[in-house]
Amino acid sequence: MTYQANAVGSTPGIEGDSTINTANGVKATSSAGASAMYATIYGPGAAVHGYAYGSSTGYNSWAVYGRNDNPNAYGVYGYGVGAGTRGVYGVGEYSGVQGYGYYGVIANASSSGTAGIWAIDNGLGAYAGLFSGNVQISGNMSAATKSFLIDHPLDPAARYLEHACVESPEMKNIYDGSGLANDAGLLEVQLPAYFEALNRDIRYLLTSIGAPSPNLHIRDELHGGRFVIAGAAPGQKICWLVTGTRNDAFAKAHPIVVERDKSDAEKGLFLHPEEHGQPADRGIHYERRRALEETRTRTGSPAEPPVSSP
Repeated sequence: MTYQANAVGSTPGIEGDSTINTANGVKATSSAGASAMYATIYGPGAAVHGYAYGSSTGYNSWAVYGRNDNPNAYGVYGYGVGAGTRGVYGVGEYSGVQGYGYYGVIANASSSGTAGIWAIDNGLGAYAGLFSGNVQISGNMSAATKSFLIDHPLDPAARYLEHACVESPEMKNIYDGSGLANDAGLLEVQLPAYFEALNRDIRYLLTSIGAPSPNLHIRDELHGGRFVIAGAAPGQKICWLVTGTRNDAFAKAHPIVVERDKSDAEKGLFLHPEEHGQPADRGIHYERRRALEETRTRTGSPAEPPVSSP
């Protein structure tokens, strides 16, 4: 059976209503390989418009609802074809897109140089990303700066305290401590059992407390998880610091490339153009940001589809 209906004025082509909470206003079913419902839009508007309205308490409502019981299928699937297209676009005063589940959101990058998730701030003090909880990264993390931010220990209710992380061209591990020399002026330091498996290129720094110790030195270098400091006065406090370069399997397979050339597409552009006295349009991500802003602000944006509400 074939049925075609056209909208006239503000009257919809097809309209379905349901007053029973277990019934459907409109139901469409198809066989494998076909679409249960197919909608096309030419020009501004919405191919499918779902509108959840009114004040609801005690239950949830969805403008569009998709359910999937097949691990190889999707509850909602969006597919953008061509550069600059979007598969799914969400706008909200609180949340544009919200995900919940074993993984709230799964995102895959399509090729080299792309990103599974790309988020930008609005330049007005907003965050490109905000994580309230633990974050685990199995690969490399790079940033212009890295720091910790905590409630200020002296005024936690009214102030913050921020410290920058220590930077190095090598993957360094730092261990330190202190102890009292014995009657012979010796201090034996025991390091964790994993130290020698994790580190190479061991380096030492020693400081005597209370009085100079011109003979302070490492008598026995690290072996079997321990090293021995000598040359201190009996009972003197000695502070020590040991550094090592990571030597684990992942670090050896993914060494830091300290200096590298920009790609041909990036040459002449900057991660931070303003800081180099360059205009904003010389930024590496400028065109992407501009395209996103145009999508958000242009007339007929998905934020307000020009389709009448019920």
